[in-house]
Amino acid sequence: MRRFVALLLFATPAAAAERVPAPRLLPDESGFPAALKAALGDHFEYLGGEPGSTRGVVANENARRFWFARVRAKRSGVYTLSYTVHPTPPLRVLDTRRPEKVDYVFHIVIAEPGTRRIFHPHEPGRTSYPTATVGDTLVVPVHSDFGRTNYRFAPVEWEPLQVGGRGYDWETEDRTYRVQVEDWPAARVTVPAAFDTVTTWRAFDARDDAEGQLSSIGAYLSIAAPGSFNLAARLSDESSGVPGRMSLAARMASQAGGSLPSCPFRVVPRDKPVTVLLADFRHNTHFDGGGSDGMPGWVEPGTVEARVGEMVVIDCGFFRTPPGSVPDRSGVVEALPFRDVRSYEPR
Repeated sequence: MRRFVALLLFATPAAAAERVPAPRLLPDESGFPAALKAALGDHFEYLGGEPGSTRGVVANENARRFWFARVRAKRSGVYTLSYTVHPTPPLRVLDTRRPEKVDYVFHIVIAEPGTRRIFHPHEPGRTSYPTATVGDTLVVPVHSDFGRTNYRFAPVEWEPLQVGGRGYDWETEDRTYRVQVEDWPAARVTVPAAFDTVTTWRAFDARDDAEGQLSSIGAYLSIAAPGSFNLAARLSDESSGVPGRMSLAARMASQAGGSLPSCPFRVVPRDKPVTVLLADFRHNTHFDGGGSDGMPGWVEPGTVEARVGEMVVIDCGFFRTPPGSVPDRSGVVEALPFRDVRSYEPR
């Protein structure tokens, strides 16, 4: 028995050593510039790139390390920019499937100069639609955390911009917010001088319950003048100077595991170019034996650059109205003191 125990003691460390996975290596970023430049073709001008750190989420995992490229849009169109990496080592998911490769996909809409974008600052990536206009600079985040190798940048896909075509229908989206929906009556929303009000609404959930009807207040605004401020919205009975705790922005920030206290805006004249971080992308994992999973990914967008005349869709918050009562809440949009937030920190 003593000899058997001794053999077990000697054998156990060796067996454990065999199960130690290979180290997860850092990607080699030195080849990114040439590879990306070749993939861009004549659609975008490559302006340079640098490594940096930021906060993001990729496939429900925290992402911190990226390489940021700057490119300039040469002509309008609907673009798909993508790159593929290989997990190293290829870890198994739930001990059943082994990821073979991962795609990162950016869908980009470049409009003609003068087109007004529509911003959704309550979303994690603070997206705009269209993405940018010809002459604007785009910042492309390339994920470079541990465990990713063999990067391949695919040639950019392009198709002409057609109103109502794939990926672009600005007029319909604009009209959706401008035209007052019959079932969504106008709401009282106080708006700062930095904005002009286009429409407001009180939307409600038809599925009433014992606690009363659930409503939300929103507004469609036009940026009125150049300047810098932090945009926030709340219900009238909530504290001034902070975003509403019941607003969509606060709820989505909580789900994302972070805090978006307000959205910093830097507004330039109507005819000036802006810089746009591609903060939203698609993350697709392909498995050996077939099959794939797709999930959204995003990085912290930082300060948003916008132009005078561009549009903002903003949510002031949700509330319940007791049965038999009349909704008495109103919304408040505030331009708070500006606090610049960098999209990333160089490393």
